[in-house]
Amino acid sequence: MAVFRKSPPSRGIFSWLGRGGGVGGGQRSAERQALRLQALRGNRYVTQTLQRSRAQDAEQAVEARSETPAISRNVEPAAIQRQEGSTTVTINLGAVRNGTYNVTGADFTAAGNQMNARGEWGLGGARNIRGTPGPANEDGILQSVTATAELFTNLPNWTRLAGKPEPVRNEWNRMLAALRDHENNHVSIARTHLEALETTLSGIHEDDFQQVWGDAIAGLRTAQQDYDDSTHSGQDEGVTLDLNVEEQDE
Repeated sequence: MAVFRKSPPSRGIFSWLGRGGGVGGGQRSAERQALRLQALRGNRYVTQTLQRSRAQDAEQAVEARSETPAISRNVEPAAIQRQEGSTTVTINLGAVRNGTYNVTGADFTAAGNQMNARGEWGLGGARNIRGTPGPANEDGILQSVTATAELFTNLPNWTRLAGKPEPVRNEWNRMLAALRDHENNHVSIARTHLEALETTLSGIHEDDFQQVWGDAIAGLRTAQQDYDDSTHSGQDEGVTLDLNVEEQDE
């Protein structure tokens, strides 16, 4: 009895029995119950009971600690609800502008030399390409971007063609059709790359716009040059003039 009364577990067992439910009568009743258990079962039984009680209390404390962060965590609602900003990308290309320039040479050789002096017999693609960023949202995402460009072709018009024999006219028109197809392919390449900006510029940060825009335009130039290199500027596609046709006609 003396050991039980002097040891710390005696206070613990009173407390445990008092809040266990089903043992009433306050502290005095609990004390008598504890002494009775000790007398009937011995100190070992009481000690084991106390240890189980403490283990249960410890488990409950651990569970309470593990739940505390989830219950007490304060998260700013805006941080949860905020979604990545989207960018409205507008591509203004319009209709293809088909232009011509005059060639006044007396024959194929003169006309060809005149066209060679321009560097290219024909031109096609996109020009006056501009990208205009709009305002950014609170995260720096551009809310809008407008891209504008002019799609065009520019082909030779031989002013002396009407007075030439039919074989010469046919050869010129054959070359001109091949040149038109070649330049229209350049237009298609430009259109494809410019329309792809709708995806490329979607959700773009204002600090990244200039770099991304510059890379996109550089990619367009590279694609145009690759096409010319692969076709030898259209020669492999029939952009040539057969001088023998003119000589035979003479």
